[in-house]
Amino acid sequence: MTEERLDSFETGRTVVRRDVYRGGRVWSEQALRVVTDTSEALVAACAPGAEARWPALYAKSHEEDDRSLRTEAFDMMATGVWEVAPGVWQDTELLLWKPPDAWFSINAFCTPAGMRHWYVNFEHLHDADRRRVRHLRPGPGPGRRP
Repeated sequence: MTEERLDSFETGRTVVRRDVYRGGRVWSEQALRVVTDTSEALVAACAPGAEARWPALYAKSHEEDDRSLRTEAFDMMATGVWEVAPGVWQDTELLLWKPPDAWFSINAFCTPAGMRHWYVNFEHLHDADRRRVRHLRPGPGPGRRP
């Protein structure tokens, strides 16, 4: 049986996934809706329309449909010089599964046709970060309009 932790997030709560690099600099942020948060894992979802912040060149690559700008954004990360810009999650539903003390999460990306792809993201979520919630708006969810 799965137990809810005392420090768990309530189902339906908005949380923010924050990717940091180079001494804590924010690389990206993504509004997620908590599906469940138990002693086994935090499960959160992101729907198209959810607010995000990501590297300006990455955002521009989406706007201009230019993958070379996306590559340039990752090159900028290696140098430690980048700017973040507001964005909106598009195209896929994301389901994130993160065990409490694991150095990874599993991320599944789905479209109305089914699962598009998934990957393992290597990361570490510090307890102090669990309570830092930024006010971003999650997407409307499957089948709902923004």
